[in-house]
Amino acid sequence: MILITRPVKEAKKLKQLLNKIGYQSHVNSLSSIASANSKINFTKNYLVLLTSLRATNIVVKSPGLNTQKYFIVVGKTSRDKLKKYGFNNILYCAQSSEMLLKNINTKIKKISKKNKFSG
Repeated sequence: MILITRPVKEAKKLKQLLNKIGYQSHVNSLSSIASANSKINFTKNYLVLLTSLRATNIVVKSPGLNTQKYFIVVGKTSRDKLKKYGFNNILYCAQSSEMLLKNINTKIKKISKKNKFSG
C-alpha cells in the first residue's frame, strides 16, 4: 500500500498511474493551495519566476492577467500549462530548482539585461 499525500487533484492522477501498473494506493491529502488575492498585480517591466505547478495554476486562473508577461519557470509541466493558456513569453525553463540556481547568475542575468527588466 502506498500513501499519497499530495494535493487531491495531483494525488488522484498519481493513484491512477500506480493502479495501472498494479500498485494499490490511498490518497490522504495533507495540504491544499489557494490564492490569498483574487487578482494578482504584476509590476510592469518585471520578470515573473514560477517555481511550482501550484503557483502556475494560480497564475493561469488569475482574472485579467496579461498573457504578454515574461516568465522563467521550473518544470516542463508548468511551461506547458502556461503555453496552453496563451502565456508564450517563457524566456527560460529549468528542469529543476537545482538547474535554475546553477544558471541564475549567467542565463537569467543575461535575459534580464537583454530585455531591460527592472526586477
